[in-house]
Amino acid sequence: LLRRQAVRKSDFLLYLTFELNLLKLYTLRVSKLKKTSSSPSDHHIEQHIHLIFRRGLRKFKSDLNFWMQYIDFCKKNESQKKLSSIYAEALQIHPKDVSLWLSAASWEYFSNSSIKNARTLLQRSLRVNSTSPNLYVEYFKLELHYIQKLRGRREILQLDGVKSKKMMEDETFSGGSAYDYLRPGD
Repeated sequence: LLRRQAVRKSDFLLYLTFELNLLKLYTLRVSKLKKTSSSPSDHHIEQHIHLIFRRGLRKFKSDLNFWMQYIDFCKKNESQKKLSSIYAEALQIHPKDVSLWLSAASWEYFSNSSIKNARTLLQRSLRVNSTSPNLYVEYFKLELHYIQKLRGRREILQLDGVKSKKMMEDETFSGGSAYDYLRPGD
C-alpha cells in the first residue's frame, strides 16, 4: 500500500493500525510468558511504528491529527527523546495552534520535570500567539503550580524556620494572593 505513487493518508493509518495491533499482541504474549530478559525483537515493532509515522508525517506535514496521534503513541510507549523532537517539529509547522503549545509545555513540566523548558515554550507561544488569552492563563497557572511545588518542598525539608534573606525578599513566597500579581491590561 505504501509503495504506490499516490499514497493516501488512509493507507498509512491502516498500516499503523495493523502494526499497533501487532505490538499489543506481542506485549500480551510476552506478559503471559513472563519473560524477564529483553531481546532485540522487543523494540523492533515499536521502531517500525516510529518509522511509519515519520514517513507519513513527511508526506502529510500539515495534518495536525496525524501529529497528535504520533505524540500520543510516544507518550504511551514512553519515547521521551523522540517526543521532544516531535514537539519541536510540530511546533515549527503549526505555530498558531495553541493546544499544541500547551501540550508541549505541559509535557515538559509534568513529564520531563523541566520548568525552564516549559517556560521557554510558553514564552515563545506568547510571542507567536499574543492575542490568545488562554495562553496567558495557562502560563499563570504553570507559575502558580511551580510556586506550590516549591512551597511543598520547603515544608517537606522543613525550611520554614531557616529563611534565607533572598527568600524573605522574594515576592512569590511572601504569601500574597494571586490577584496581587495580576494587573488589568497585562
